[in-house]
Amino acid sequence: MRWILILAALMGARHHIAGQNFFSDNIDLLGYSDAAWQIAEKDGNYYILTASYCDLSPYSCTGLMRLSDNFSMVWKNTIEITRIDRFTSMAVTDSCIYVGCRLLQPTDTLEITVLKFDFDGNILAQWYYGSRWANISYGISPAHDGGFVFLFDEVPPTGWITGKTYVARCNALGDVLWQKSLTGTSDVFSIHAAPDSTYVVGNIGHEKIDNNKYRTSGFVLKIDDDGNEVFRVVRDTSETIFQGNTFATYTKDGGAVFSRLREAPPGVWERQVIYRVDKTGNQLWEYDYPAQDYHRIWSIKEMRNGDILAVGFNENHPFIDTTEEYKRYWGGWLIRLSPAGEKRWERIIGDLRYPSGEFGDILDVVEASDGSLVAVGTILDTFPNGIPAPYNRDVWLLHLDSMGCVQPGCTGVFQGITDITKVFNLTKEAIDFVVSPNPAEDWISVSLPEGINVNGLAITLTDLTGRIRFETNWPRGQNTYSLNVASLPTGVYLLTLRDQSHIGTKKIFIQN
Repeated sequence: MRWILILAALMGARHHIAGQNFFSDNIDLLGYSDAAWQIAEKDGNYYILTASYCDLSPYSCTGLMRLSDNFSMVWKNTIEITRIDRFTSMAVTDSCIYVGCRLLQPTDTLEITVLKFDFDGNILAQWYYGSRWANISYGISPAHDGGFVFLFDEVPPTGWITGKTYVARCNALGDVLWQKSLTGTSDVFSIHAAPDSTYVVGNIGHEKIDNNKYRTSGFVLKIDDDGNEVFRVVRDTSETIFQGNTFATYTKDGGAVFSRLREAPPGVWERQVIYRVDKTGNQLWEYDYPAQDYHRIWSIKEMRNGDILAVGFNENHPFIDTTEEYKRYWGGWLIRLSPAGEKRWERIIGDLRYPSGEFGDILDVVEASDGSLVAVGTILDTFPNGIPAPYNRDVWLLHLDSMGCVQPGCTGVFQGITDITKVFNLTKEAIDFVVSPNPAEDWISVSLPEGINVNGLAITLTDLTGRIRFETNWPRGQNTYSLNVASLPTGVYLLTLRDQSHIGTKKIFIQN
C-alpha cells in the first residue's frame, strides 16, 4: 500500500459572524466531499480528524489538522489512500495522537492501520492489524499507560450481521497486549477511556432467533483495563433488522451516558433516546426526543458541570417544508440536557449562505476552557460549475457560546447564519390563533383560523426564562391541537406557532 504525505495551506476565505468571536466557517481540504469526524482540545489547540475524496476519483484520504486557540491553521496533513467512512477515529494523549482507519486493500490482509503522530503532524509510526476476513475500523481511545485501545469488526463472507467485534489493547510501541471478542456485538460506534481505568463502548448486537429473523439491540458496555466486562445495559431490542446507532461515553461518577435510536410508529422516523446509568449500570433516567422528523445523534459528551451534550443533524426546523420523503433538508443539531436529564436548550443551525439540500451536519463537539463550544462536521459549499453535487462539501467549523448560539443571545431553536428572510424571500405574518381555557389547569386547546397551511408549523412552549417545556410539529390535516399542561408548575408561559411565513406568540397562564 502506497502512502503519500501531503502538507497544504488552508484554502478558502473565513466567514466569521460578528460578536464575541463566535462564527461558522468552512475549511476546504485538498479533495472533495470533505467532513470532520472528530475534534479534541489539548493545551489550547484543537486537533480535527477529517476525511475526503482526494480528487474526483474513488480514492479517499484521511486527514489530520491542528488549529491554534484563535482557530487559525497551524498545519494540515492528508494521507492517501484509506477507506472514507464514519468510523475513522482519533485519540489524543499526553504525548501523541493516534489515528485508526481502514486501508483500501483486499480482504485476507491486514486492513486496519493505526498511525502515531506527534503534535507537529509528523508520523512517528504505523502499525497494521486485522484478521483473515474483511475488517472495519471503528473507534480508538487512549489507554491508561500511554498506549491505546481500538475496536474493529470482522466481517465473514456470510455478511456483517454474522460478524464479530474485537477490542485490542496495545502499548505505546503498537504491540498487542490482548485482544478479545465482545460477546453479542456486531457493530460498535464508540469507545472512550474513563478516569477509573475502564472503557465505555457503544454497541449494536444482532442475535439470531430463527432462520429468517434476528433480534437487534443497542447497548452500552463498560470493560476494565484487562477487557473484562464491568456492566452491560441493553435497550430498545427489536425483532427486525433495525439499523440504529449507539454512541456512548463515560461520566465522571463512573457511570455512562449513551444514545440509541428507538423504532417509532408507522409514518414516524426513528426516535432518538438518551440514557444515563450509574457506575453499576442501573438506569438513572432516559430522555425521549419528541420530534417526528428525521434526526440522528453522532456524538455525546459530558460537560464539566455534568450536563450532557449531544450533536448530530435534525430536519425539525420550521423554515423549510420537509414533507417529501426524498427531499430531506436538515441542519446541524445540538441538544443539551441537565445532569437530571431535563432539556436545557436545543439548537438547529443551518448555514444559509449555501441554500440547498443538507445545510449542515455536526459530527463532534468539545467544550472550551471558557465554557464555549467548538463543533465540527460537514457543510455545503459553492463549487464552480462542473463539480458533481455529491462532492460539494467542506469541513464545517463552528465556535458557539455556552448556549449553543452562533449569533450571541439567540433564543429560538433554529439559527440561520444569514437572514432567513433574505434567503427565502419570506415575510413574517402574524398568526391570530386562539387558546382556551386561559388560565388553564390540565389541558389547553389551540385553534387556528381557516386557511392556515399547517405543513411545517412548529409549536413551542417556553417559560419566562426561555427554557423550552414542550415542542412538536402541528399534526397534518387538523385545525385544533390539544396540549397536556398538568405536569407544569403554576406560572406564565409563552406559546409560539411559526412556519416559513407566519409567527404568533401568546401568554398562557397555568394554575396547578
